[in-house]
Amino acid sequence: MGVEVNKNWLRIRFTHQGQRYCFNLGLKDTKPNKVKAASLLLQIEADIEEGKFDSSLAKYKPHPTLNKPLNALTCPELFAEWVKWKSAFCDDRTVQWLTSMGQPLSHFEHLPASSISQKQAKDFAALLSSQAKGDTQCRRLSVIKSCWEWAIENNYLSKNPWRETNKLIKASPKQIPKPFTQNEVEAILAGFQENYPELHSFVRFLFGTGCRLGEARALRWLDLTNDFTCCEIATQISQNTKKRKLPKNNKIRSLTLSNSLTDMLRELNSISGGGDTIFQLNCLPIKERDFYYRWERVLSLKKIPYRRPYNCRHTFISHALAKGISPSSIAQHTGHTLKVLFDHYAGYIEANPKLPELF
Repeated sequence: MGVEVNKNWLRIRFTHQGQRYCFNLGLKDTKPNKVKAASLLLQIEADIEEGKFDSSLAKYKPHPTLNKPLNALTCPELFAEWVKWKSAFCDDRTVQWLTSMGQPLSHFEHLPASSISQKQAKDFAALLSSQAKGDTQCRRLSVIKSCWEWAIENNYLSKNPWRETNKLIKASPKQIPKPFTQNEVEAILAGFQENYPELHSFVRFLFGTGCRLGEARALRWLDLTNDFTCCEIATQISQNTKKRKLPKNNKIRSLTLSNSLTDMLRELNSISGGGDTIFQLNCLPIKERDFYYRWERVLSLKKIPYRRPYNCRHTFISHALAKGISPSSIAQHTGHTLKVLFDHYAGYIEANPKLPELF
């Protein structure tokens, strides 16, 4: 057991119960740092003698910037480390959402994450349940649980007190979105034609394909076949940005368009003033906030109860199901699983369908 120098950096190497351990201290080879390393080595020896040795080494490994052992990170500090790691795989909007999910951990601002017990986690879940809707707090606790799981995998911690807490909160029953009726769809399209004709084809495309808003905003002429009968949903644009990314769940899909949509796109192409993106507003790609403003105004003018533009997707799926189109075909068009399709979007399926004459 001893302190070594490796390329002018200090590290500790030792063997315990036949297992070899070696880790860097993040300290340069200086006299003051050697004193710190020797002190840490004495702590490891004492823990071994007293049966308190942390085989994960989180008790001894220093954080590279916070100047404390990994298992001494407070709950907010640990969560910030996890979000920083997740940011390499998520877009900015998701990172912002994750950050907001961890804000209540300030309740444990001065407590090391490694010290949180199951009782403290359950008491915290009870506190959350009194502050907001159940489904929101279930998601929050699931995110926190994922953070702790990551910490265990990376040897920051050895236990996860959050594994069962989200089961303690009863999620609110989800309401099936109310799709627009046929008359409402026609009124909305008429409203855009009268007030914002440059967005009329965009809204028709949303209702006619069930595409997500970001997917329709991102659609380019190169995503269409030469005869305008098919389009490929290959990208989406993040909210209020020009950043392109893969569609949700990283699923690229191809749509065979209806005759009316084919004719609409062919006509739009013939009068297009140029540009890579098909649907534009003031000769620029459509920004969600600009579209939302116009959407809300059209619904108000037509005296239609407000639903978000995303409801165009619910409406497409519900009306397609009501007309007998195969659920598997609809799921293929919209990029859903069949379970999600029936659980969240089947708003127009008859509640008590009449049994068919089979025999």
